[in-house]
Amino acid sequence: MKITLSLNITLLLLVALTHLLLFAAIPANAIKGIPIGQPNLLLRQHRTISNNNNNDKVVNKNNFKRTINGKRFDPTKIKIITFDLFAALMDTGTSVIQNINQLTKGYLTDKESQDLAIGWLTHYGETFWQYNSLLRDPEMTFGNKNTWKLMLETGLNYLIKKLNLEKKLPLTIRNQLYSVWGKLIPWPNTGIVLTKLRNMTNVDGSKRFLFGTLSNGDYDTLVNATKIFKDQNNFNFDYIFGSTNTNYFKPDPTFYAIVEKTTGFRKEEILHVAGSQYDAMGAKGYGYNAAWNMGSRDEYINLTGNDKYDIDFVFDSIEDILKVFQ
Repeated sequence: MKITLSLNITLLLLVALTHLLLFAAIPANAIKGIPIGQPNLLLRQHRTISNNNNNDKVVNKNNFKRTINGKRFDPTKIKIITFDLFAALMDTGTSVIQNINQLTKGYLTDKESQDLAIGWLTHYGETFWQYNSLLRDPEMTFGNKNTWKLMLETGLNYLIKKLNLEKKLPLTIRNQLYSVWGKLIPWPNTGIVLTKLRNMTNVDGSKRFLFGTLSNGDYDTLVNATKIFKDQNNFNFDYIFGSTNTNYFKPDPTFYAIVEKTTGFRKEEILHVAGSQYDAMGAKGYGYNAAWNMGSRDEYINLTGNDKYDIDFVFDSIEDILKVFQ
């Protein structure tokens, strides 16, 4: 119990540090291409680091099938691939900033719109892990409220007041702002990659994989955000797993458990593609195979010192997942 508690605390500290760094040094004119959960946007090193003193592990760009804990990842066992939506598949930072700018034209200046968008993104990154802690408190109850929407609502109301925008933004516009999270721009070639994965088959001709989102966010928002893949690539997700399935947020183990419990697949048959290292670490710690997309923009640091949390892959871009199954 003490060990589990210690690891959970470590994960929470990692989440806090990751998101506090995320927007700390973003200049006003450098808002394009902000992947949620990536603190160093320009670091292009492609490696995984364990904090075991003499056991640093390096991921070579063309050698994804590295050995973990004495076992080799077996791609033939994978039956379902889940994706974090907001960071692994989507350029959420750019999308939210652009969407808010469009909705608030005529009401806010460009600077006010940008401050509101970046502030909201930052609040999102810094707050959801705190809800996990609050939800563990038996005296804390949110009733039947959607905790993800509650988090967005409290953040938006706080920022509108902080930025003195109460008189500038009518209620009708404020209510429309929540829709920006469901209108996102995918990272380049994401739809093409998903289609290629969908078209992979087993020896008997059956489809090789099922697909799901495994992302913080409520069901309606995730459904709306994934429609772009249907419209542009005729790709549908088989499962939509989000915060409303449990009311917890990643990296809480309760969140990852919904895939195993809902699909009936064993942990070794599940690959989760995360968009941040805390998500990849959480999935791996729960027992799934785990990859971190866009991870080459930062180093993966296993703060626990436990090989259990050494993830399987670090991708430069979503195209790298195709190399795993070649």
